Amino acid sequence: MPCASSWVRRVLKLRPCGRTAKFAHVTFTHVAAAVSVAAALGLLLAGLLGADGVGRHERLKAELERVQQINSALKVENARLAAERRALRHDPAYIDRVIWDDLGYIRDDQVVLELGSPMVTDRGSAPGEPRPAAR
Repeated sequence: MPCASSWVRRVLKLRPCGRTAKFAHVTFTHVAAAVSVAAALGLLLAGLLGADGVGRHERLKAELERVQQINSALKVENARLAAERRALRHDPAYIDRVIWDDLGYIRDDQVVLELGSPMVTDRGSAPGEPRPAAR
Protein backbone atom coordinates (compact mmCIF):
# COMPACT_ATOMS: atom_id res chain seq x y z
CA MET A 1 0.00 0.00 0.00
CA PRO A 2 1.51 3.39 -1.00
CA CYS A 3 2.17 6.12 1.50
CA ALA A 4 -0.38 8.90 1.69
CA SER A 5 -0.28 12.39 3.11
CA SER A 6 -1.93 13.10 6.45
CA TRP A 7 -5.17 14.57 5.09
CA VAL A 8 -5.58 11.63 2.66
CA ARG A 9 -4.97 9.22 5.50
CA ARG A 10 -7.65 10.89 7.61
CA VAL A 11 -10.20 10.89 4.82
CA LEU A 12 -9.53 7.37 3.62
CA LYS A 13 -8.68 6.10 7.11
CA LEU A 14 -5.31 4.67 6.01
CA ARG A 15 -2.38 3.69 8.22
CA PRO A 16 0.59 5.99 8.44
CA CYS A 17 3.70 5.08 6.43
CA GLY A 18 7.07 4.37 7.91
CA ARG A 19 8.80 1.89 10.21
CA THR A 20 6.65 2.42 13.24
CA ALA A 21 3.49 1.65 11.33
CA LYS A 22 4.56 -1.85 10.28
CA PHE A 23 3.50 -3.55 13.56
CA ALA A 24 1.19 -0.86 14.92
CA HIS A 25 -1.87 -3.11 14.63
CA VAL A 26 -0.29 -5.90 16.78
CA THR A 27 -1.60 -5.76 20.35
CA PHE A 28 -0.78 -7.60 23.56
CA THR A 29 -3.78 -9.89 22.94
CA HIS A 30 -2.34 -10.97 19.59
CA VAL A 31 1.05 -11.74 21.13
CA ALA A 32 -0.51 -13.64 24.04
CA ALA A 33 -2.64 -15.69 21.65
CA ALA A 34 0.37 -16.56 19.48
CA VAL A 35 2.43 -17.60 22.51
CA SER A 36 -0.48 -19.70 23.83
CA VAL A 37 -0.90 -21.49 20.50
CA ALA A 38 2.82 -22.16 20.26
CA ALA A 39 2.91 -23.52 23.83
CA ALA A 40 -0.12 -25.73 23.18
CA LEU A 41 1.45 -27.16 20.00
CA GLY A 42 4.68 -27.79 21.85
CA LEU A 43 2.91 -29.62 24.66
CA LEU A 44 0.88 -31.63 22.14
CA LEU A 45 3.99 -32.74 20.25
CA ALA A 46 5.81 -33.57 23.48
CA GLY A 47 2.84 -35.65 24.63
CA LEU A 48 2.55 -37.52 21.35
CA LEU A 49 6.23 -38.18 20.83
CA GLY A 50 7.28 -38.58 24.47
CA ALA A 51 7.53 -41.73 26.57
CA ASP A 52 3.80 -41.65 27.39
CA GLY A 53 2.73 -40.88 23.84
CA VAL A 54 1.92 -42.94 20.78
CA GLY A 55 4.37 -45.77 21.60
CA ARG A 56 2.80 -46.42 24.97
CA HIS A 57 -0.66 -46.29 23.40
CA GLU A 58 0.33 -48.97 20.88
CA ARG A 59 1.85 -51.20 23.59
CA LEU A 60 -1.28 -50.88 25.73
CA LYS A 61 -3.50 -51.58 22.72
CA ALA A 62 -1.58 -54.80 21.95
CA GLU A 63 -1.74 -55.86 25.59
CA LEU A 64 -5.48 -55.19 25.67
CA GLU A 65 -6.03 -57.44 22.64
CA ARG A 66 -3.93 -60.22 24.24
CA VAL A 67 -5.82 -59.98 27.53
CA GLN A 68 -9.17 -60.01 25.70
CA GLN A 69 -8.17 -63.23 23.89
CA ILE A 70 -7.18 -64.84 27.18
CA ASN A 71 -10.44 -63.65 28.72
CA SER A 72 -12.55 -65.17 25.94
CA ALA A 73 -10.68 -68.49 26.27
CA LEU A 74 -11.29 -68.45 30.02
CA LYS A 75 -15.00 -67.78 29.46
CA VAL A 76 -15.21 -70.90 27.27
CA GLU A 77 -13.35 -72.94 29.90
CA ASN A 78 -15.62 -71.61 32.66
CA ALA A 79 -18.71 -72.60 30.69
CA ARG A 80 -17.32 -76.11 30.16
CA LEU A 81 -16.49 -76.49 33.84
CA ALA A 82 -19.93 -75.19 34.88
CA ALA A 83 -21.59 -77.78 32.62
CA GLU A 84 -19.40 -80.52 34.10
CA ARG A 85 -20.25 -79.37 37.63
CA ARG A 86 -23.97 -79.50 36.83
CA ALA A 87 -23.55 -82.99 35.39
CA LEU A 88 -21.63 -84.19 38.45
CA ARG A 89 -24.40 -82.92 40.72
CA HIS A 90 -27.48 -84.03 38.80
CA ASP A 91 -26.64 -86.69 36.14
CA PRO A 92 -26.21 -90.21 37.59
CA ALA A 93 -25.03 -91.67 34.27
CA TYR A 94 -22.27 -89.06 34.03
CA ILE A 95 -21.28 -89.67 37.63
CA ASP A 96 -21.01 -93.44 36.97
CA ARG A 97 -18.93 -92.86 33.83
CA VAL A 98 -16.51 -90.62 35.72
CA ILE A 99 -16.20 -93.12 38.55
CA TRP A 100 -15.57 -96.11 36.25
CA ASP A 101 -13.59 -94.56 33.40
CA ASP A 102 -11.66 -91.73 35.00
CA LEU A 103 -11.12 -93.04 38.53
CA GLY A 104 -10.81 -96.76 37.68
CA TYR A 105 -13.40 -98.09 40.16
CA ILE A 106 -15.45 -101.24 39.49
CA ARG A 107 -18.91 -102.32 40.60
CA ASP A 108 -19.50 -105.02 43.18
CA ASP A 109 -20.70 -107.45 40.51
CA GLN A 110 -17.76 -106.84 38.15
CA VAL A 111 -14.61 -108.94 37.91
CA VAL A 112 -11.27 -107.62 36.69
CA LEU A 113 -9.35 -109.88 34.33
CA GLU A 114 -5.76 -109.03 33.58
CA LEU A 115 -4.80 -110.67 30.31
CA GLY A 116 -1.29 -110.86 29.03
CA SER A 117 1.80 -113.00 29.08
CA PRO A 118 4.03 -113.06 32.13
CA MET A 119 7.20 -111.07 31.86
CA VAL A 120 10.12 -113.26 30.82
CA THR A 121 13.62 -112.60 32.19
CA ASP A 122 16.89 -112.90 30.33
CA ARG A 123 17.30 -116.66 31.13
CA GLY A 124 13.79 -117.70 30.18
CA SER A 125 12.31 -117.91 33.67
CA ALA A 126 9.18 -116.09 34.69
CA PRO A 127 9.28 -113.67 37.60
CA GLY A 128 9.11 -115.42 40.93
CA GLU A 129 10.73 -118.63 39.67
CA PRO A 130 14.24 -119.47 40.78
CA ARG A 131 16.94 -118.76 38.24
CA PRO A 132 19.31 -121.47 37.25
CA ALA A 133 22.78 -121.28 38.79
CA ALA A 134 25.47 -119.68 36.73
CA ARG A 135 28.21 -122.03 35.49
